[in-house]
Amino acid sequence: MDKGWINTNRTSVEYINGVQSFLELAFANARDSKLIVCPCNHCKVGHNHWFNRDEVAYHLMFYRFWSSYIEWVHHGELFLMQSTSIP
Repeated sequence: MDKGWINTNRTSVEYINGVQSFLELAFANARDSKLIVCPCNHCKVGHNHWFNRDEVAYHLMFYRFWSSYIEWVHHGELFLMQSTSIP
């Protein structure tokens, strides 16, 4: 999924459409289809603040998307790790 929208102006059509696409992905892959961990710049995923779709949408519009969260492993995106050899 394209993530270029994350750093655009939060009032831009690109950002708003990106938030909607993210929410579609996240809630389609949620274990509890009504709640997900919030990836906004305030909650920062690791604090495990769980919210419904409207609350997450509000957070993403008000606080912005946490730009350091680039592999959406908590929201349905597969994390591909390269294998490394241990000497």
